[in-house]
Amino acid sequence: MIPNSNPAILISVIIPVKNGAATIRQCLQSLVGQTIARQMEIILIDSGSTDDTTRIAAEFPARVLSIPAESFNHGLTRNLGVDSAKGEFLYFTVQDARLAAEDALQRMVDHFTDKEIMGVCGKQAVPAETDKNPVHWHRPISAPGVQRHHFPDAALYTSLPARRRLELSRWDNVNAMYRRCALQQLPFIQADFAEDMFWARSALEKGWAIVYDTGVVTWHYHHRYYSYAFRETFILHYSVYRYFNILPDYPSVMRRLRAILGILWKERSIGWRAKWYWFFHSLSDLWGNCLATMRFRKAARDGDEKAIQQAYRRYCSTVPLGRVKGQ
Repeated sequence: MIPNSNPAILISVIIPVKNGAATIRQCLQSLVGQTIARQMEIILIDSGSTDDTTRIAAEFPARVLSIPAESFNHGLTRNLGVDSAKGEFLYFTVQDARLAAEDALQRMVDHFTDKEIMGVCGKQAVPAETDKNPVHWHRPISAPGVQRHHFPDAALYTSLPARRRLELSRWDNVNAMYRRCALQQLPFIQADFAEDMFWARSALEKGWAIVYDTGVVTWHYHHRYYSYAFRETFILHYSVYRYFNILPDYPSVMRRLRAILGILWKERSIGWRAKWYWFFHSLSDLWGNCLATMRFRKAARDGDEKAIQQAYRRYCSTVPLGRVKGQ
């Protein structure tokens, strides 16, 4: 373990929340159950919850920072957490995620014994639970592994093809840890989405080392109804185009439809009634995803920045908020 000048707090956990009563208890339970919990503080940044989120948070050793709902921003709001944190390492997650193992945060911290590492990103996955879409259940086909990426000469990164740079920058604040000094030097940008991906790109451009550890899993699920799938997909394409100048590929509708049918046909742990429900739910998700992709390609086809911005404001005036089934 890396020594710390204030051993009482080694890790600060920062969680933006809004109306998370349905999931926040499980999230906090997974955190206080960590093997390293005695050296951890939890900071919730609440942007105007009107449900029992803050009451549930009061049951745990968590500090709540309240901000106006209209001031929430994926990048800047997380920076507020950085400013309030006391830990040497800062772990970011979300209100509807929960760590899959009790030693997850210890495993992340251990990577920082390498002094060049500035950030560690784990994996998010969907647990095999009946209220979650079985099409997306976690079915690993290979053993987890660790990838370390480092370009001491930043030109080696910037000279890579755009899609390779994107692949190396697919960072995820659902399950990521940073050195506090790294976020002080390189804070998150103001962004409605993908502030984490932009940070990873910028870190590699600075010549910093980052690590992906797919063995550190957090369970995370959004019930992807049509309008959520459409807006989330459109914002993702907008972010990738903005940061990497990459247009999304045309959606492979038939290939994805066959994959949905194949998974549901083979899954024996659920009955036919559930299979039909998840089939039509997956169709709604697929339709939202495909339509958003086609609309974005149309807006960006001629590289007209004005048309792109108009489409973004039309479809994504509000940031989509993830839900659980039945919410």
